[in-house]
This record gives sequence, structure tokens and C-alpha cells, in this order.
Amino acid sequence: MSIFSPSAKPRNFYKIISLIFIFLLCNNTQAAQNAFDKELKHPPIPLLDEQGNHVLDGTHPYSPKKSCAGSGCHDYDAITSAYHFEMGRDEADDHYGEKRGLPHLSSPGYYGGYTCMGGNNQQVLAKKNNSSRQDFADYGSAGWVKTCMSCHAGGGWAEKDRNGIRYDEKDLTDVKPFDGDYYNRVTDPQTGEQRIEPWDWKKSGVSEADCLFCHTKFSKLSLPPNSGLSTSLSPIEARQALTAQDFFRQAPSGLLEYIKNTDRKHILNIARQEGDFVLNEQGLPIFNWNKEAFDDRGRVTLSMLRFPENENCMACHATSEFRRGFYGFGEAARQTLASIANGDDEEPGAGATLEDDYRDDIHKGTVFTADNGQKRTIESCNSCHSAQYYKPIFSNVDLSANHNFPKGNSDMDVRNDLDYKPNVLSCEQCHLKAVNAVFRKEYDSLLDSHRGGWKLKGDLSGYDEASLTQIVQTHFDSVACQTCHILNKTDADDNVLKLSYRYRLAEDGKTKISVYNPRLRYYWKDKTSGRVLFQHERNAVFKLATDGFGRPIGQIIDPISQQVLGKVSASSNNANATFRDPTSYEDYVALKTAYDSLLKNKGYKNANTTQVWIESNEYVISHNTRSAAESMPCLDCHARESNGNVSQLLSDNGLLGKNSKRTITTVPDNRLVTEGIISLGLAYNRLEKNGTITQSTYDIL
Repeated sequence: MSIFSPSAKPRNFYKIISLIFIFLLCNNTQAAQNAFDKELKHPPIPLLDEQGNHVLDGTHPYSPKKSCAGSGCHDYDAITSAYHFEMGRDEADDHYGEKRGLPHLSSPGYYGGYTCMGGNNQQVLAKKNNSSRQDFADYGSAGWVKTCMSCHAGGGWAEKDRNGIRYDEKDLTDVKPFDGDYYNRVTDPQTGEQRIEPWDWKKSGVSEADCLFCHTKFSKLSLPPNSGLSTSLSPIEARQALTAQDFFRQAPSGLLEYIKNTDRKHILNIARQEGDFVLNEQGLPIFNWNKEAFDDRGRVTLSMLRFPENENCMACHATSEFRRGFYGFGEAARQTLASIANGDDEEPGAGATLEDDYRDDIHKGTVFTADNGQKRTIESCNSCHSAQYYKPIFSNVDLSANHNFPKGNSDMDVRNDLDYKPNVLSCEQCHLKAVNAVFRKEYDSLLDSHRGGWKLKGDLSGYDEASLTQIVQTHFDSVACQTCHILNKTDADDNVLKLSYRYRLAEDGKTKISVYNPRLRYYWKDKTSGRVLFQHERNAVFKLATDGFGRPIGQIIDPISQQVLGKVSASSNNANATFRDPTSYEDYVALKTAYDSLLKNKGYKNANTTQVWIESNEYVISHNTRSAAESMPCLDCHARESNGNVSQLLSDNGLLGKNSKRTITTVPDNRLVTEGIISLGLAYNRLEKNGTITQSTYDIL
């Protein structure tokens, strides 16, 4: 059916017209790639190792700090002080979590705070100061580097301790026993025994900031033909392969092996045999530098990105697919719009529209004019998150640019002093504050545009003309733009995200209803002492076994009596098995008993553990914006009056109403909650008669 058929629904008609307009606009701008997004030929540079010696004089890895800052070009320390590198290290405090009722946390960021990984059994960073071995959490800083350098760009907590001292330059005579920066939990691969040992930072080295992780074009990466690997690793795997084996200083060179100079010659080959690193007499990987890739002055010329591409950002932020329903700007958006404009859909709106394709964003392909008159096509994360993206293209490169990317108001508490600064291109910035504020040009303001649109749709029928401006302004004052313009989100497995709503401080300083996706997790805590169990402690009460059908299980063992108290299912029968939650009242009691015994064995009197359900992360939803035609209908929140008009009252069955509930979990027996074995850590959590634990948007608000 043609989209112009008289039988097409009016709403779809206007929706398709608006999409075609966007498609045409996108097509007009697609050919002109933003100048700042093109690769540049970086001036020739020598590659130096940590000692300042040229890499061609040995088989050592290169040092980004010596190579990029040693020549006096870039201020390495200023660049790496940005929050993307620090991720909470510079705000870490052993008492940070105590002030928030989560004593096991030591910072607001990924380093020491709740991470995006680990599910309900998170690994915990050891505090800086620990009075004894039993107080030491799951990993020290070295353990964090080993397990988390696939995404972390280096620098920050991978380079400096919590006092700002580079790990390998620390006077070890000043290190206290069980210092979380200089000790680490080590597991014997043969016996499984765990020990807390000093970490040899001089041997492992530190992982300096990997500049090329953001400033190289991932699509051009390829391994040397004699690499010794049968298949290429991804950019994040290339670095993790080294840090996982305690080779921290080598991590940046892991990515460099994939990069060619401007003459298409590989710079580096890491010695391998059957896929494993070949080690020298000192037990370190051998780096074979290709002399032919350097000029006669020992310099290499690389193509680099001035600003990271979407692929660079999404290499680490890929978890947004599940947590925020965000995939970055991909070709799916343009293909979708082209499909609609060409009339390829049998039924408009039935499968390839902005309403259903969560990879799209109404902003993609449009042109924004900054206050200084510079125009950019919105095709990448830089359009909103790079402070210098809109400076004149003839401007000199800022060699030591502030790398605190404009972050809006993140759901993490990292560097709250930077919230909405410096001028992230937010809804308010572009549509209200900007010199070239964006709204429909037949109106005088964004408010007028909304009032006119709502009138045309009939949403304001029955209201006095004099009250219409106040109605719109009330929504502007109390509801965030994202709440109405971001909906129908789907994760990477095509599951519809159940979004929640809460009050949050907006850019204009007003508290507004905002959309978010809570990460619902639990932890085990002693109600008597407040002590939260670490990951290694929770796992310690399980012993791998099999049931009568040969399936892997975890026997729940009392740490004092060594008796088997109960069982849980396990994911596998190897050392990396994950132990699942109990499925019966009796096994929950058994697990609580085991945890009580574990703490009593460590000197905690009257231990009384409980499983506490909370929102560990509250993921803000800020991307994949819908057009006006695709935004949230009024009746998704408001009731309809008997005369057919939209009521000013919220509907109990609406998104913000009493009946808008999210299921957190289902307990096998309500006694677990009433007896305190399972605790509801939030005032708006409720236990239903059928054993489900829910939360209501109405209660949250």
C-alpha cells in the first residue's frame, strides 16, 4: 500500500512525512563528512620505551607517556587527569561507602564502586588501608588492571595509586601490610588456595594511557602476517591478552601491533609460538619492531583520528545495548529511513520505523549550527560529547586538550562538579539556550512549538485558551524532555526494556521526572555489624559436586562444622563455575546459616546475614530520541475524561500510575522476607502475595 493512500491513518501519514523530511535532510548532508572526523597524518614521531630509549634499540614495548609527551608536544599528566582515565581513583576514600550505607564501596566510579559487570556477585576492590588479611576484599588495584583493562584506556588507576603516586615509583618501605594498592589476592592454579601477597609493580609495570585506543581507526586494524595468531583479536582483546598475564606496561603495544604506518607497513610484531607469547630470559614478551616502518630519523608516521569514532566509543560502551538500549549511530538508521521513503514497507509503521527500530535517533544526519556559526552533521558521539568539536576547522590542534568530555549528568557520581559542564549538547542546550535554538520555525519558541503541536493533535481540547501556555510550561518545569521523547527501547536480545521514572536534577536546576533503567541487584550483609560479604567469601561456602543426574551443583558447606547444609545449582563443574540462588526456603536458610558461620569464624559476634535487594545502578536513558510524531502519547500517562478530553490527572494504569510495576525477583517462599532472610533495601519495594518483589513508579515518584 502506498504511504499516500487515502486509507492510511492520519497519524502514520504525518509520521511518514516527517521521516521523509529527515531522510532528505540526511541525504543532503551525508556526502559532506565533517572535516574533524577525517583521519589526519600525524607528524612523524619517535617511539620511545619507559627509559626514554628508542624502541629500535631493543625489544621493549613503547611508552605512550615518553613518546607522546617526552617531545614536549602533549601534557600527558593533564590529559590523563580526566575522569575517563581516573574513573573514581581521584575521589576514592575508604569511608566513601560507609556514608552511603554500602561500606564495601570505596569510590563513586568503576574503580572501587559498583561496576557494570558481575551480576549479583560483584568483585570488590580492597580498601587502601586494611587492618588484617580478612579485611582485604576480592582484588587490589593490580587485580583490577588484570581483569578490567579490556575497556579501560590506561592511566588513572592503572598507573597511579590512591595518593597519586605512580605504582612503580613508590618507596616500598612506606607501604603498610595489606595496602589495597600494593597487595593483591592471588589464587594458586593448582590448589585453588588464595593468598594475599605484595604485588611487584616494577615487574608488571603500570599501564599508561593508550592514546591510540581512542585515536586510531578500528576498521583499518589488522595483524601482521607473521603474528603467530590464527585469528585477530579485537582491540580490547589485544590489550587484555597482555594484562591477563601480568604484562601491564606492554598493554598499549598490544594494540599497536595491529596498526600500520601511512606507507601501510606494520610497525610491530609480538613474538608468539602457537598463539602464546614467546618470553625472553626475564620472562617478558619480545617485541620485534619493524625498522622499515620508521624513517631515516627513527620516526614513524601514523594516520590518526582527531576525535574518536563511534566504534572507539562503543568498544567499551557496548554494555549500553542491554542497559540503555543504545547502540550508537549505525547505518541501520539511514537504511530504515530510506526504506520508508521508497515505500518498501507493506504497512507503514509495521516493522522498520523509528517507533520500532531502537538503533535509530531522530538527530542522526541532521545539521546543528553552534553559537559560533560552525555547522556539523550529527553522525557521531562527538556531536554532543566533545567540547572542541565545533571550533573553526582552521584552528590549530589543542595539543593538551581537556579530556573531560562533556558528560551531562551521568548516573554515576564520578566528578559531579562537571555535571552539565562544559556545555554538553543536551536537549536544553540545543533547543532552548543556543543562539540557533532548534524548534519548528513557524513558531516563536520551543514552548510555542509544543503548544501548537498539542493543539493540532487535539490533546488540549476542552481547556481554556488562556491556560494552554501554563499547561505546556508545567510540563517543561516538571518533566524532562527524554521522558516523552525516548521510549520503545529494546536490548541486544530484542527484549523490550521496562523503563522506570524518577525525579532527577535537570540542567536548569529544577527537579524533573526523568526516565531511567534500574539495575536491580542484591548483596549479602550482616545486619549486626553492617559488614558486606565479598565475592570470594560468598563463593567460599560452596563445594562443587553433582546431583543424582550428574548435573553440577554447589553443596552449601558450614565453614565451622564442615557439614553439608543444602545445595544450589551451578553453571558448570569446573573452577569457573557460577553458583546460582537457592530455589527453596530450606536452601536459603542453609545459605544464610553458612554465611553467619563464615563471619563468626572471622570474629564477628552475633552475625545475622541477609540478602538485600537494591538498585545498584540507575542507568539514565539519554539516547535514541524519537521525533515529535513518535513521542509519548498523552494518554500513556493521563486519563481520559468522560467527554473524551485528556484529563490533567494521571491514570492509575499509566506509566506513572500506581499499577505501573516492575518485577524485581520472585522468592520461593514469602517467609524469607517476613523473617528477614531476604530484605527489601528500598522503601518503594513491595512483597506481593504470590512471592514477587515489585516496585511501582508511583511509589518511586
